[in-house]
Amino acid sequence: MSNIVLNREQLAWAAGFMDGEGHFGVQTRLNKNRKTPYSHLILRACQIDIRVLEKLNSILPGGHIHGPYLAPNRQNPVWAFQISTFEKVQHAVAILWPWLGPVKRIQAKKALLNIQKYYQRPKVKPGRKRNQPDDQ
Repeated sequence: MSNIVLNREQLAWAAGFMDGEGHFGVQTRLNKNRKTPYSHLILRACQIDIRVLEKLNSILPGGHIHGPYLAPNRQNPVWAFQISTFEKVQHAVAILWPWLGPVKRIQAKKALLNIQKYYQRPKVKPGRKRNQPDDQ
């Protein structure tokens, strides 16, 4: 991410786009063995016109465009822009922050706090259950 030139107008546009069309969250998936879930932080936006996501991808570092996907009950395929590592999402939140509206600021804060809790949780070896405190 070192040779990136940040443009205020482009960042303001990207923040406005994320306010209306984007999502900051924590996504949980199963690992390759399909048994152990893992979670990661995401920034995501979907559109039927890939050109809008190409513009977003040119402004926000570290993202990828996936698709097209044909969603149920939709005529047009959907493309998805996603950033999905903690460092890259955190960076995107930081550079968009001055222009993000209150709803997306809350959503981004919540996602960052939730993934922090996920990373700080006690690790449990497979096949063992966590000790649960008594309800007494």
